[in-house]
Amino acid sequence: MALIGQAVMINWSNVPVEHRDEYYEWHDREHMAGRLTVPGFKRGRRHIALDADRDIFNLYEVEDLAVLTSGPYTALTQNPTEATRRVGKVIVDAIRALANVKFTTGVGVGGVVHTLRFDAIAGRGDTLTASLAKTELPRLAMRPGVVAVHLCVADHAASTVVTTERKGRPTEVPNWSVIIEGTSMDAANTAGKSLRDDMLAGLGASGPAARGTYVLQRLVMRHDVA
Repeated sequence: MALIGQAVMINWSNVPVEHRDEYYEWHDREHMAGRLTVPGFKRGRRHIALDADRDIFNLYEVEDLAVLTSGPYTALTQNPTEATRRVGKVIVDAIRALANVKFTTGVGVGGVVHTLRFDAIAGRGDTLTASLAKTELPRLAMRPGVVAVHLCVADHAASTVVTTERKGRPTEVPNWSVIIEGTSMDAANTAGKSLRDDMLAGLGASGPAARGTYVLQRLVMRHDVA
């Protein structure tokens, strides 16, 4: 199966090495478990950088964008625990999106992911999305060692809401994101590099893509904590 649901919450961030143990304890025992008990959350994953501009890449799969913009999840983010307030201070350089899944294909989960973040030239966003979803990404999914490929486009309004949990944590929004899952670093990187910046520009992307490769640390399903 590919991504579960029609939307995701994706996050790239830095956590200084001296705070990593505290972050992991909080993320393992509170953050991931807590999110997966919220109705509509399906699966959560945490990755650590192999070669990237941010230390950590997190991915939560949800039924649809409404799960992230109303109801129980909103209540959770407006009432953070003391641990969340404390650990939130050591998470820096955050890049985060509440995004709709525009394309997803694959079977299972890859141990290594290569991510790309980029924007679209004004007025060409729909063309960029359609070209990636209809042609480039299905082709990419057939490359050796690639097990899944996804395209997520941020809902900018939803992504820029500042909840109590996120106050004081400046966050950049990645508007277009491609996630390539592979069975090895070489497979994921080779597939990612095939999406060259000049090719993306020809489809309607603006500027070079920010790229990173990560290895999976933890995966939690809803039924694991329900």
